[in-house]
Amino acid sequence: RKINAEEVVASWYPEHLELFWCGTLARRRYLQNQRGFECGCARCAGDNEVRAFECSACRGRVRPTGTSGDRWACVKCSAPLADAEEALALESEACEGVQDLLDLIAGEEDMEVDVENLQEQSEHVADILGEHHWISALLTFTLHWCYFAQGDSYSSFSHGLSFLDWFRASGLVAPGYVLRRIFLLGSRCFQHAR
Repeated sequence: RKINAEEVVASWYPEHLELFWCGTLARRRYLQNQRGFECGCARCAGDNEVRAFECSACRGRVRPTGTSGDRWACVKCSAPLADAEEALALESEACEGVQDLLDLIAGEEDMEVDVENLQEQSEHVADILGEHHWISALLTFTLHWCYFAQGDSYSSFSHGLSFLDWFRASGLVAPGYVLRRIFLLGSRCFQHAR
């Protein structure tokens, strides 16, 4: 049905539920490219809670500060983001590949992946953005699914636990249907640990 201007859409609109824990820029790009609109929901218009870099001083979360959000500082020790230009450039570049990662996780038939290359990319992103950032988490989540498909239960388990740690620390809250792949990941980790 037609959605009128100012009407509230109270459903998770994207087909990829994993987009829920991606940053605002990635969610908005996806919706613009796939659905033809710029999202202005409360989450997309509000604080980008999963966009946090790692503090080089204390490993805490570096978040935007001030009203304009153009300064970055650690919420724990107040240290500024060490190399904001490099981190922001990598973040923007990595956002371009989010659709491919989501398609890969969804099991698109024609998707081929070089897991070693994906692992290297994940390590590079974690070195620059840190493990608090949603892009690091999405790459870790993707690696869990890739290693699981290859039958490498140890690597699948370790990446799954890393993602679950990130998700817990992120503080995100969502309805169960959005989290079903996280529940499946947790179940796989539990089965491996038994």
